[in-house]
Amino acid sequence: MRTLFVSSQRPHPPNAGGRQRTHLLITALRRCGPVDLFLLDDPGHISNEDRKVLERDFNLVGAAGLRGMSDRGVWKILKPLRPGLVDRLAREFVGFDCSYKVQRAAAIQLSRVARASAYDVVVGRYLLPMVQSGAFELGLPTVVDVDDVELQLCRERLQTGRISRLERLMLVRALRKLEENVPVWTSKAAHIWLSSASDLENANHRKVSILPNVPFFNGSVVEDISTPDESRSQSVLVVGHLGWPANIRGIDWFIETVWSRIRESAPAVELRIVGGSLRRRLAEKWRKSPGVTVVGYVDDLTSEYQNTTVVVAPIIDGGGTKIKVLESLQYRRPAVVTVQALRGYERVLRHGESLLVADDPAQFADSVIRLLGDPDLRKRLANAGASMVAQHFSKDAFVEEVHRTIERLELA
Repeated sequence: MRTLFVSSQRPHPPNAGGRQRTHLLITALRRCGPVDLFLLDDPGHISNEDRKVLERDFNLVGAAGLRGMSDRGVWKILKPLRPGLVDRLAREFVGFDCSYKVQRAAAIQLSRVARASAYDVVVGRYLLPMVQSGAFELGLPTVVDVDDVELQLCRERLQTGRISRLERLMLVRALRKLEENVPVWTSKAAHIWLSSASDLENANHRKVSILPNVPFFNGSVVEDISTPDESRSQSVLVVGHLGWPANIRGIDWFIETVWSRIRESAPAVELRIVGGSLRRRLAEKWRKSPGVTVVGYVDDLTSEYQNTTVVVAPIIDGGGTKIKVLESLQYRRPAVVTVQALRGYERVLRHGESLLVADDPAQFADSVIRLLGDPDLRKRLANAGASMVAQHFSKDAFVEEVHRTIERLELA
C-alpha cells in the first residue's frame, strides 16, 4: 500500500503539537507500506537544512504553497505594506478560512506528483488544505485527519462571552459558510480520523474513527524525572504554541482573572509561560503582571517540567484535544485544567483522581493554591495521571488505529 501524504504541517522539526502528529502519522503509515510526503508550504520557506532532513527522513517529493486569508480581498492590497502584520490581522479578524475551493497552482503540482508514482491512497492533515490542494480530484481513496473540527471551533467561539459585536458578526458569517461546505467535502473522503470522541456529533460521516493525540517526546518515552526541589521557590507552568489564538485567549484569561488570586495566597510563586511563535508586544503585556516570566521557546521542555510545581492548561475555547495536558501528566506533574482543556480525555482523566478541573476563576485559583500547599496530593495526582496516560494514550494504540484504517481500505 503506497501512500501519498499531504500536509500543511511539517513533520520536522517536531517542536509543536501539529508537527508531532504529522510525524506520528507518517511513522504509523510506514507499517502499511512506502510513504511519500507532499508539503503544502511555499518551497521558498523551507530552509536547505530542513529540506535535506525532509527528503532523507520523510521522502519529500514536492511542495506547493497555498494562498491564505491575507492573499484575498482587501488583505491582498494591504499585504505588500506589512506582510507579517497583515497575515496576523487577517487570521485574528476573520478567524476561520472558509475558502473551500481548489487552488489550481497547488493542485497542478500535486497532480504531477501523484501521476509520477502508483499511489494507492492519499492521506492528509486537515480538511481545508486537502480541498484547496485538489487532493480529492486525484481519483484515489482519501483519508483525512480532521483533528480540529472547525464547525465545533466556530460554534464554541460564538458561545463565549469574550467576543465583540464585530467578531460575532464575522463568526456567524463563517459558521454559515462552514455549515455549507464542510459536510459536502467531508463526504468525499473514504475515511476520516477525529482526535476526540466529543467531535463525533459533528462528523456526519459513514466511516469515522477516533485517532487520539498521544505524547510525542521526540520519539521516546519520558522516564521518571525527579520531583522539584522543595527548597526552591514554587512555580506554575503553562506550555503551548504562543501564536495560536486559543492559547493566547486562555493565557489572557488566566492572567487577568486567576493569577492575582493565586499571588494573594502565595506571593512568591512564579508563572512561567513557555512556547514558540510569541509576538513581542504580547510578551511585554504579560510581563507587566507581577510574578510572570515569559520564557518563550525552549529546545527541551524536560527542565521546565522538572522544575515546576504545578502545570496549568487554561484553555477556554478550541477544538481537538489538548496534547499538553497529556504531556504534563506523562512528565509526572500535577495539573489544573479547564473543562475545555480536558475535552476528549474526560472518559479517562477524572477530576480528583489524575488532575484537577475548574472553569470558574476562583475555583481555578483555589485548585492551584491547594496543590501548591499539598505535596502529598501533588504526588498522588502526578503518579495517577502518568499511569492513565501510559495505559490509554500510547503510540502503539495510535499506530494500530492507523493500520486498521488502511487495512479496511485495502479490503474494500
